Amino acid sequence: MNRRFRLILNFLLRNNKLRTFLLFFFISFLLWFGVQLNRKYVYEFKIPVVYTNLPTSYYKGFLPNDTLNVKVKMTGYQILKNKLLKPHLLLDVQKYNIVKHKQWHPDDFLNQINNLIGNNNQIIKILPRTVSFNLTSVHKKQVPVVADVSLKFRPGFGPKSKPQLQPDSVWIFGEQPTIDTIKFVKTRHYDISNIDKSVNKSFVIKTKEGVKFNVSNIKYQLPVSEIVEDEVRLPIQIKGKPEGVRLLLFPEKIKLKYKFFKENVNLVNMDHVKAVVDYKPDQKTWKVSLNHKPPGIFDLQLLPGEITYLIQKN
Repeated sequence: MNRRFRLILNFLLRNNKLRTFLLFFFISFLLWFGVQLNRKYVYEFKIPVVYTNLPTSYYKGFLPNDTLNVKVKMTGYQILKNKLLKPHLLLDVQKYNIVKHKQWHPDDFLNQINNLIGNNNQIIKILPRTVSFNLTSVHKKQVPVVADVSLKFRPGFGPKSKPQLQPDSVWIFGEQPTIDTIKFVKTRHYDISNIDKSVNKSFVIKTKEGVKFNVSNIKYQLPVSEIVEDEVRLPIQIKGKPEGVRLLLFPEKIKLKYKFFKENVNLVNMDHVKAVVDYKPDQKTWKVSLNHKPPGIFDLQLLPGEITYLIQKN
């Protein structure tokens, strides 16, 4: 591309006649364009209306999106200027008592519209002639957020705690009959797979017709860690056994399977953990429990969960 440009440039520099022609063509175009800009045209603008100074019982998200179609006679320069500036009409709702009358007439605001598009222009017509303004008082309510997410962890990894949502609740705005039926709001559905580290995501709140939110998304945080599986064989302690009673237990020791997070390895101490059964000679089997649960472990599994026994006679 650069080589082609250099060839064209060299050709123009060497060709005096072509260079002179292009110069006069460019000057002629500027003169023609200037003449066209000074001519007057009939043009129709779309001017958005922005309502301001609302009563406190209204929420700006529920304002109508009104637009005025203004047909005006103006120079090409003014048309170009207005298309670039994109003017909009600001209306003070309380100043002009629009809420009470529930309508307003654009012709009453000719001075403001003229100031927007330029005073030297001739406004031919404004449509609509009357703009309806029907607003319903808006109520608000705070509701919790529920994250709609499917999680798939890589083997050997899992969540360390429940997910944290920031914020965990949002304000909703709408007509009272509508928001009274809403107990919570959900995010859009997300699928997260092959998880092997903590999750930090931004989730978009699922919209509802006729309802506005003070925020559009939330932060979803889930701490994740590598999970270690281990097991230990525990002696059985019999609670409530009378003195002199001799027992044979089947089995004599219990296998305890458990899990812990890799970074909590120093918290896990199984030295004083024992399997415990209650002496109940009227039952054929005894249920096994632990004398205490060490900190840092979870998903405990006692194998077997019950034992059998024989009472030895002296």
